[in-house]
Amino acid sequence: MIKSIVKDVEVLSKVSRPFDKEKDMQVVYDLLDTIREHHKEAAGLAAIQIGYDVCAFAMREQKSGQFIVVINPRIMQKFNQYDSVELCLSFDEPRRAKRYKKILVKDQVYIQGAWKNRSVYIDYFDAKTYQHECDHLVGKLI
Repeated sequence: MIKSIVKDVEVLSKVSRPFDKEKDMQVVYDLLDTIREHHKEAAGLAAIQIGYDVCAFAMREQKSGQFIVVINPRIMQKFNQYDSVELCLSFDEPRRAKRYKKILVKDQVYIQGAWKNRSVYIDYFDAKTYQHECDHLVGKLI
């Protein structure tokens, strides 16, 4: 179901709980439906932005063009810090953030109807999107 985008700072400041595949699958479907609706103006969308306080986000991978849902992400290593200016569906104005050009992540992804465990290096725009969405999961308002 396509959900409304949350703009309430109090809600967005919440720290998300771990995603549970047994009880949180509706979040996956709602994330995918909602990001597809907003794909022209958003590269990623965190669960908290549609009202779910779980560690999950959707993003469109630049190389494959596929939408994926990432759950319980962990950034293990960061390389080459830089200053970024970013847009966000939950805020009207661009915001500044410190980002890294390349990151090593461990997570689970839902892609093409299946779960996959992964440990992978992500770089450039996908790394920026990943970091932005991870900030949402810990209540960081960028």
